[in-house]
Amino acid sequence: MGFFIFWLGSIILSFGAELKYEFRMFKDIADAGYKLDFERINELKNHIDPNAAKRTVLSLFIPLYNLGVMTKKLALYPRIQPHLIDSLAILDACHEMDRYERREYEKKPTGLNAVLVFAFWEKRVGQAVIFSFESENGISQIYYEENKKTNEVTILKTSGPVSKLSYEEQIEKIEELKSSLRDDIVEKSKEVLTQNFDVEIKNDADASQEIRQFFETSSQNDEKRFLLELFDKLGEEQETRQKHVSEHEMTRKRDRKEQK
Repeated sequence: MGFFIFWLGSIILSFGAELKYEFRMFKDIADAGYKLDFERINELKNHIDPNAAKRTVLSLFIPLYNLGVMTKKLALYPRIQPHLIDSLAILDACHEMDRYERREYEKKPTGLNAVLVFAFWEKRVGQAVIFSFESENGISQIYYEENKKTNEVTILKTSGPVSKLSYEEQIEKIEELKSSLRDDIVEKSKEVLTQNFDVEIKNDADASQEIRQFFETSSQNDEKRFLLELFDKLGEEQETRQKHVSEHEMTRKRDRKEQK
């Protein structure tokens, strides 16, 4: 009975020490303005030793050995910490936080929050509205959320030249892009009405009125056909733009790897 209590206690202490070690590392990385690339870390682990993670977990269940391993890890960490970011950067296993991620982390700068910010941020970014556009300085992307009730915009992530602008300038850029998108939708609507429904639109000033009138007088089938045609046109344009952005991203990553 006494051995069982000792064994169970050593496991609890070992897991606690492991969590303390990892959260300390996450905090130090986040304090330096970086975040771990967990996908890259797992890729490296599987390449070097696919069974390393299993052995680490199993070692935590061996009495005395588990305490020795964790004591050694905690003791060695101060020597590793000054070189941690450089080592991870060489392996391409950490990246700079976006300033928006950093702002969320700084609200509660703990190791646990460093992990949570990354996890929740990735989910929010995955569901965000994305504007991609090209300027003379390169391709930019803005990921943002918009509160439907208040119309308040929250920028989650930016890349390219637009990331050098202030937050207020980025908000203005979003409004400019939204206005441009509305104009683009009207323009594509004009094309659809002219080409598929024989609606004559003499000038841009009449376009919105003609579109409104079309929806007021047309059948549901015509409305559906109109929207499908419109989505196809907008989709083609977006696909072309996204392909251009993807090619630019691949080139940028390749250049970064060659520089290393």
